[in-house]
Amino acid sequence: MPVQRTGASLHAGWRCGRRRWLAPVADLGVRPHLHPAMIDRENDVVEWAVLGSGLQEAREHLDSLIRDMESPGFNEASFGCQLSHIYAHLNQAWNGRNKVGQWTAADYDRLSQYPCDMRPDEGWPPHHDA
Repeated sequence: MPVQRTGASLHAGWRCGRRRWLAPVADLGVRPHLHPAMIDRENDVVEWAVLGSGLQEAREHLDSLIRDMESPGFNEASFGCQLSHIYAHLNQAWNGRNKVGQWTAADYDRLSQYPCDMRPDEGWPPHHDA
């Protein structure tokens, strides 16, 4: 079965004050309908805690973004920078939902990218027309 590819290289690269920009779409080599089992609270205690912690951080950053939107100096650059950071946390949660073991710096970069196996308008599991 062929690997699903995405248009990650087509996205504009803006920095947001980071070392490098992370594309919003990841080419994670995901094969449709062949997802390994998600980690679970019983067998993957550390990974489950990391998953929960990342989601908690996303919630805290989202709360902060909503508060900052009330500031007179709030602008599109600030909005984009903060929202991309929130997406990174959410993307790590989704892309890392079945990753067991310690994450490397390369894992964080790869898992922070927008997943190619999920579309916001499709829900989960993805709908595929025959």
